[in-house]
Amino acid sequence: MFRRRSALVAVAVTFAAQAAHADVTISSKPTQNMSCDAGVCTATAQKAVLNVADLQTMLASGDVAVKTGSLAKDIDINQPLSWTSSSRLTLDAQRSVQIEKQVTVAGQGALTVTTNDTGDNGRVAKGKSEGEFIIVPEHGSVQFWDAGSSLMIDGNNYTLVYDIETLASDIAANPAGFYALATDYDASVDGTYSSPPILNSFSGSFEGLGNQFINVRIGLPEAQEKIGFFTYLGPGGVLRNLILSRSSVRWRGKASYAALLLAENDGGTVASSHVDGRLDGKALATGGLVGINGSVNAAKIEFSSASVEIARKGMTSEEYAGGLAGINAQGSISASYAKGNLDVSGGGMYGGGLVGLNSAAIDTSYSISAVSVTGNVLGFAGGFVATQHGPGKIDNCYATGSATVLHGDRWAGAGGFMAFNGDVGWSGGTVAHSYSTGTPKIVLGGSFNYLGGFAGGNGNGQDALTIDYWDTTTSGESAGCGTDYCPGVEGLSDAQLKSGLPAGFDPKIWGSDPSINNGYPYLRANPPS
Repeated sequence: MFRRRSALVAVAVTFAAQAAHADVTISSKPTQNMSCDAGVCTATAQKAVLNVADLQTMLASGDVAVKTGSLAKDIDINQPLSWTSSSRLTLDAQRSVQIEKQVTVAGQGALTVTTNDTGDNGRVAKGKSEGEFIIVPEHGSVQFWDAGSSLMIDGNNYTLVYDIETLASDIAANPAGFYALATDYDASVDGTYSSPPILNSFSGSFEGLGNQFINVRIGLPEAQEKIGFFTYLGPGGVLRNLILSRSSVRWRGKASYAALLLAENDGGTVASSHVDGRLDGKALATGGLVGINGSVNAAKIEFSSASVEIARKGMTSEEYAGGLAGINAQGSISASYAKGNLDVSGGGMYGGGLVGLNSAAIDTSYSISAVSVTGNVLGFAGGFVATQHGPGKIDNCYATGSATVLHGDRWAGAGGFMAFNGDVGWSGGTVAHSYSTGTPKIVLGGSFNYLGGFAGGNGNGQDALTIDYWDTTTSGESAGCGTDYCPGVEGLSDAQLKSGLPAGFDPKIWGSDPSINNGYPYLRANPPS
């Protein structure tokens, strides 16, 4: 039998947009509106309850299938559930299956999850009409304590892995396979990895099941092109419901892409995954979660977060660092956030609270990272992004962290939300329905300095920034854009920003409550953790 779930680390994240509207609830309440016969329990109304003790009793003597039928849509487990028999539990939902508490298959039992009736191939789907398998972070997880157990999600058999070495060898043998982390794994027993744990390119599906890799230490004596727990996620690949906690990555020399979880996301999806730890090294693109998102093929990051310390010193070339992703190139980021500290330096250094360089789409995301940048030639610091190139698009986002340029020898730019919309030789993108509250600062500037409450500068015309706001009280800045005319950016006092939603903010997307987010507007789909 494998060990129980570790209580060393608790990662608390609540994403309201993921919460299923449960129609069949497995809870401590009495069974109601469920018809159970010969091991099959089907809802007889739109709202039904299956008592968790009743379910455990049935599992002790045989296989059980819980079905929404045609009346209900979702299945939600909101009480701890465990069984020691070899029975298989099948959760068959017309739409979504949500795990709010720990589900433990303690013996040689099995679990089958079917969403959207016929399934969604184990992938994360955005809309509930498409079906989802949801693990609610912190409290929700699925654990298998016996190597004789098995897991099937939407018609795909997942290989259960219990340690990093096995995962690496399995992916090397079948890089397009389906794998799941059976329990938490404390990697301190492995010592320090001298190369990334998963070196092979991966295009399959890895389901973390809400479990954690803890204390992963990666220390490279020499840089590689790609550095992280995973190095490359290819088209169609999925990393989902995975937590990487109390981990670190350090390297010497210069890499191309570096991150705690995934160096390069090239056409894959990172969903409902969370990291905390530290990165220390030099790379073109460094991110807490992902180094580069969408290097060639369109890639996704959704419902994910990073709580990181990023330190980079001594580079002489152009580089980008972001709390979540270093570069968002051909990708999309939604309902995600970053927090922590970035203290980075280089020849041409760009540091952003969420993303260093954005040239794609970001929505319903936020950053509470503090950013400090030193550039030998150029230094740009932004509370949300450092710089944005066309056709980048940011919508419904906010930043509350500080953005400081300690030195920019020739060019220096700092903004509460972004340092510069555009760049030398590049047009900018668009930013709409967003705000910032952090303090931008240039300590030692250069020949060209850009400093503004919202953006240091805007190189994409007057219409590029629309329905955007900055906090004039907390930022200490009277101008929204330091060097350009930005009629679409409006300054509000701290009291005004906390008194309700700013004009133009959609109340279906944004909320305002004195007890949430320190009174500032918050994202309903991505409330603060």
